[in-house]
Amino acid sequence: MGKSTLLQLIQGNLEPEMGLLERNFASLFMLNQEDQAEGGMSAREYLLGAEVGLLGMYRDLHTMEQSGLPDPLAYADLAGSFSRPEATSAYTGSSG
Repeated sequence: MGKSTLLQLIQGNLEPEMGLLERNFASLFMLNQEDQAEGGMSAREYLLGAEVGLLGMYRDLHTMEQSGLPDPLAYADLAGSFSRPEATSAYTGSSG
């Protein structure tokens, strides 16, 4: 089995010919080799853009890091939001 086939199985686009595959229903973003981002976006920005709010969160974290973390509590709260799907979909932030 190749890497692409394995990723297709994990993503749920293919089913195994034998055996059992259990998925935990976590969010999974897959960038196909054929996909191309528009507007000079990086692969990370392209993937983060698939989830509403996630790209804005990433950009805000990056801005905070570049400015020397003037508010460590806000940074910690925003960084912790990445593990909470309800927070990422509702995020509007300063860039989102």
